[in-house]
Amino acid sequence: FLMESIRELRHEEGTENVCIVNLTYILEPSSLGEFKTKAAQLGLRQLMQLGLPPDVIVCRSESPITDRVREKISVAASIPIKMVIGAHNMPNIYTLPLFLREKG
Repeated sequence: FLMESIRELRHEEGTENVCIVNLTYILEPSSLGEFKTKAAQLGLRQLMQLGLPPDVIVCRSESPITDRVREKISVAASIPIKMVIGAHNMPNIYTLPLFLREKG
């Protein structure tokens, strides 16, 4: 019911008044040494099938994600790459808002 409520809210209030932010986790298996985006892409595809295309995607990860990862997520969600924000682990949770503010 939550997803349907969000979809209806966006419809009733208009896309210019509702911002859907998707938080996804980007895996980086230590045995492979590279980021894996397939799980995030599948999750985005499911949300889009429900009529909930994200406006912004925040990618959580252990370390900073690469531009190539951002591009893959951007293409999967059909949004500009500047709307895909990497948010890697911080030494202190209170530094995260400042980090996101710097990203724009």
